[in-house]
Amino acid sequence: MANEPQSRQRFPLGTLGATVSAVCAGLPTAHAQVDGDDDTVQFNVLEEVIVTGTKRGELSLQDVPVSITALGEETIRTQGFKQLDDYFSQIPSLTFGRVEPGGTNVIMRGCAISGFAFGDNPTTGVYLDEQPITSAGFNPDPRLVDIERVEALAGPQGTTFGDASQCGTLRIITNKPKVGENEAWVDITGTKVDGGEAGYDANAMMNFGIGDNMALRLVGFSAHEAGYVDNVLSDSPRGTFDNAHVADKDVNGVDIYGARAALRWELGEAWTLDFQGIYQKTEQDGIGDADLDEKYWEGRGIGKWEQVRFNPETFDDEWSQLALTLEGDLGWGVLTATGSHFERDAHHTVDATTYLQGFQEINDYLRAYYNPYATIYDWGGDPNGFISERNDGKRDTLEIRLATTDELSGRWSALVGGFYNKTKQPRSPAITTVYGQGDNCNDYYAAAPGCSGAFTYLSYLQYYYFGTLGQPSDNWWTGIYENELTSAAIFGEFLFNITDNFSVTVGGRWYDIDTERTLVQGALIDPPGRAVNCGTEDDRLAWQDGGVPQDGFDLCFADIYADSSESGFVPKLNATWFWSDENMVYATYSEGFRRGGGNGGRRGSVFAATGEFGSYESDSLENFEIGSKNTLLGGRLTLNATFYHMIWDDIQIQAEDPDPTLFTVGIINFPQAEINGIEADFSWAVTDQFTLSGTLGYNDSELSEDAILWEGSEEEQPISKGTRLPLMPEWKYSLTGRFNFDGSLWGASPYLLGTWSYNGSSLNSLDGIQSSAVQTGVRETPSYDLLNVSFGLEADGWAASLFLNNAFNEYAQLFYSERYTQTRATVLAPRTFGINFRKYFN
Repeated sequence: MANEPQSRQRFPLGTLGATVSAVCAGLPTAHAQVDGDDDTVQFNVLEEVIVTGTKRGELSLQDVPVSITALGEETIRTQGFKQLDDYFSQIPSLTFGRVEPGGTNVIMRGCAISGFAFGDNPTTGVYLDEQPITSAGFNPDPRLVDIERVEALAGPQGTTFGDASQCGTLRIITNKPKVGENEAWVDITGTKVDGGEAGYDANAMMNFGIGDNMALRLVGFSAHEAGYVDNVLSDSPRGTFDNAHVADKDVNGVDIYGARAALRWELGEAWTLDFQGIYQKTEQDGIGDADLDEKYWEGRGIGKWEQVRFNPETFDDEWSQLALTLEGDLGWGVLTATGSHFERDAHHTVDATTYLQGFQEINDYLRAYYNPYATIYDWGGDPNGFISERNDGKRDTLEIRLATTDELSGRWSALVGGFYNKTKQPRSPAITTVYGQGDNCNDYYAAAPGCSGAFTYLSYLQYYYFGTLGQPSDNWWTGIYENELTSAAIFGEFLFNITDNFSVTVGGRWYDIDTERTLVQGALIDPPGRAVNCGTEDDRLAWQDGGVPQDGFDLCFADIYADSSESGFVPKLNATWFWSDENMVYATYSEGFRRGGGNGGRRGSVFAATGEFGSYESDSLENFEIGSKNTLLGGRLTLNATFYHMIWDDIQIQAEDPDPTLFTVGIINFPQAEINGIEADFSWAVTDQFTLSGTLGYNDSELSEDAILWEGSEEEQPISKGTRLPLMPEWKYSLTGRFNFDGSLWGASPYLLGTWSYNGSSLNSLDGIQSSAVQTGVRETPSYDLLNVSFGLEADGWAASLFLNNAFNEYAQLFYSERYTQTRATVLAPRTFGINFRKYFN
């Protein structure tokens, strides 16, 4: 194995190995400290935790002057973590907003404006091993099977991880093959949700040594996440039809399966080559967001974990990753070269009945008070339909970096690297279908009895532009989006030990980013089956001049193209003082950035290429933090804390065009916000049998200036200084305890494990600014407490546990989405009982 660079070279890492703590969220394991003279046990101390988030090799967590939360393999297994929902509450800097299905927006340190968006840039990076898999508002959620560690690096990580890591990085690190070892395990879990269905989770791993220098590791998993949301019987908003054909219990069950294969080849004593392939597929025949007893459903008795849907809802998400990593020890440094390819194909259908009802109400209002002939959103008063969307993409990345080791210098160390990324999202359609829109319509008389006003309007519009009447179709709206991002960067850090216990690190990242965005939207009716609902290619050429749509084409236009190119530099400065061998204080100044781009909005919108907001600038974040890491009581206690102050300038927000008839969203730059907070954790081996750990997160994030959105327009919206940023609760904390019993049961060591977590209330948007066609006011998501308990047995060849999650059956609402007009709540599962068994084979 290559010699790894050390972060603190005044003291050999081995002198700290027995005394360094586990980090906050993972429950640490205590082990006996042995006196070297008489082999007598003196006391129990906490095991060392190793992290790799600094890209300087494997380092002790307590030696790294960065706020990092690490969940180790044992913690992931014993607490049953499988997905983001399971572990986010134990990471003090982390939260997320999610619009079902699959629209997950990962947030660190409160850098958020909206819980969901269309095409904006993320503020927090998500990595699978060495590759970014971040997707704005639609992050994949890798299954935590045979995972070595989850690391959450809080604060700007732009120096080492780039623009999507403006406020932090979440890393999921897989176990690698072990050369010279043959081992395997199978793991089976059964669950039953209170008021819901039963589920299962079956996983297996096999590690094969191949000769003296190779190993193959195979992992497979299959799971059914039990459904717990009921689609209850109900009439439509205006009572003309019902949902009897789709009403059912436990509609949100999820099937997840996948595999991983990894090959390690040790090319001599100094070089290692890793090749890995990962595949994961998620299939869902019902979406798990709940409705509230209000608006269209007011007085209908909608209860907890219930919804009303009128059309089948599905979610299929399939992704794969291929990665190749070469690592070599040069004697004076470690060279790492890694390349990867990521592909994703996701498709979902969502009931749009309430969404369409919102437009129908707008049409009714316009007809009653402004234009008695308004019909563009008229489907007869009680529309029924669905939205179908695809989200496909490919990403290729390459990174080469070099980290020096002690062999080169005992006073300094350095990290330097280069990074390249190309991300392509091919033309991905979003189609809105309204049942019956074209009934009784024909080519010659679109306004026949029973033919909806919306179809009549669109058909005559097509005749006006193209000389032909529209043919019967239920396709009301089509949007097609294409994006391409190319980025390159050079990064580095230089650490110098001024004294034996005081060091300074200087770092930075130069970047160059190019983006391209193409948008096609249309509402003109064409024969069914046509991919683009905006006429033929000849038609499009006829009504554009040099690629620019001509006056009057307000609903259907040709490809709108926007691009941007920018380069820049972000610095980092850190000072670290070890005031004893086991206690550290550090101060960091760092900057984070998020790329700008072009909106490519529809013609006539302020977001159009020629509009006032045809493009938007990158936003930046300055971070000032002071932290301390301390190992106390001879290794029985660790206490870590970080205090941060961040200034977020030119914030990118996604908002609705001020013209309420356009229903177009785009990104603009907004004034400044300030974010102040604390991240703290402790781990304590209270006795030889009892270990306790906890986390604390405090976040105060708000606008630091008065602002006016769409100043001077009828839709002007003033937002005052002190307005709270959304998603991140002001307070969140957790407490985990483990008690190891004396003696044995069935030849195994019994233990009791419990975790209590609290998430405070949060807002779902910034003062009601949302990526939604129908804007609503800001909503507060209520706070909630969760208690998970388990009783387990650990033996040499097997392990088993009984567990109870959400023991008090808390109705935990994570996020309120206003995207579909009727408010929907993303909710965690009710009380869940389960049993787990794992068998080891050596």
